[in-house]
Amino acid sequence: MNPFNYISIAEGDNFYDRVDETKRIVDTLKGGNNIVLMEPLPCKRR
Repeated sequence: MNPFNYISIAEGDNFYDRVDETKRIVDTLKGGNNIVLMEPLPCKRR
């Protein structure tokens, strides 16, 4: 079984605090660059 939740917003125990990733995004935007954020594609169920 897939341990990741792709159906709803991650909250509580399902939320992982991405401090390093957030800093990288903010620094990129502050530097005048554009960025595109994409969600992962859902897994195909058999």
